Amino acid sequence: MAYNKNEASKQYLRMKVESASPISLVVLLYDGAVKYLNKAVGEFEHKRMMGFSDNVIKSQNIVRELRDSLDMSVQEVAPQLRALYSYMLRRLIASTVEKDVEPVREVLRMMESLRNTWDKVRAMAESGKIEIPERKKFMIRQEAPKSNFPDSSPSISIRG
Repeated sequence: MAYNKNEASKQYLRMKVESASPISLVVLLYDGAVKYLNKAVGEFEHKRMMGFSDNVIKSQNIVRELRDSLDMSVQEVAPQLRALYSYMLRRLIASTVEKDVEPVREVLRMMESLRNTWDKVRAMAESGKIEIPERKKFMIRQEAPKSNFPDSSPSISIRG
């Protein structure tokens, strides 16, 4: 079997994600966003607009994941983070539409700051200096609307 560096990297990342704590996953997402934003800046500086756009889009996807996975019941911080992530998305979209690197640099600075903060929280949690409550298991059951056709009563069950 030939050694495939790309496959080995993917497997390492998969194992890292599967064994990570929730806070470590957040830090990993920030790491990914920072990586793609830095790549976008480099692509822009080399006048490679396709690479610039591709990397900005990858970072947008990460910001969306961060925004959409917020636990909105944590009223002390979640609404502010949601607003910040939404602002970042607007700035990243503007950067690709206007072909301007400054919004990317702005978001990069914010992401690096947030990443460092979350990494400190992670380190404090791992050392026992702070306690992070475990997320409760939940189950959502959503009924699809009944149609006019017989034998159609679909339902969706999501477990997390």
